[in-house]
Amino acid sequence: YCAILPSVSNIKVNGADNANIPLIESGYINLTFNTKLDINQLPLVLYAVDWGDGDDKKIVVTGVEMRDRPNPDNPHSIYHSYSYWDLKSKANQGVSGIDCSAAGECRVKPKVQIKDNWGWCNKGQVINNCGPNQWDSFNGWVVVKENN
Repeated sequence: YCAILPSVSNIKVNGADNANIPLIESGYINLTFNTKLDINQLPLVLYAVDWGDGDDKKIVVTGVEMRDRPNPDNPHSIYHSYSYWDLKSKANQGVSGIDCSAAGECRVKPKVQIKDNWGWCNKGQVINNCGPNQWDSFNGWVVVKENN
């Protein structure tokens, strides 16, 4: 194949691209990101967001045909809420990706995966196989604190 892999860029949380985002007890974040696909491999047929707080919290949008969004002024935009006690409970149950090792806070790292019309995913190695290592992550952490 002479495919050009789709790419994810400009992953931001609340407008920041590499900072820790603090939340007290609970709160919402706004995750934004850009996608770029080769014009011959359009449309975007899947995007997935792993919020880092357990498999039951992943969002997968598939079965639709979407345009890519390479313009930083017009990113994909999604909201998600976090709760300290929810994260703490899941961390105690062994859910991977949640770090509650510091007293009174839990940290998570949202990440994004996309798939083009040819079946290639970002960071793809094999067509029609979006594996666990084919995600682009936010460069900071969402830090949910127990209290002020």
